Amino acid sequence: MLDQTLAAHAATPQTSLRDAVGAVLAAWDHEANRAGDMIEALDAPMEALRTLFTGEPPVPVWLRFMMHHGRVGPAG
Repeated sequence: MLDQTLAAHAATPQTSLRDAVGAVLAAWDHEANRAGDMIEALDAPMEALRTLFTGEPPVPVWLRFMMHHGRVGPAG
């Protein structure tokens, strides 16, 4: 499937900014994502962008959800 291919490509360590942006735009433009879960389709490309810009590994989606809803806090 296109989304899986794009997500796998976006998650590779040698991903460039151009590759990551291309994966985001491809996921956005892919018609199947319009009827499905756009958040899931954009998850891997957005994590690649986050890593490129911050240099930090991405936070798992479930942990971001828990932190956003105040169910867990930063360690320390």
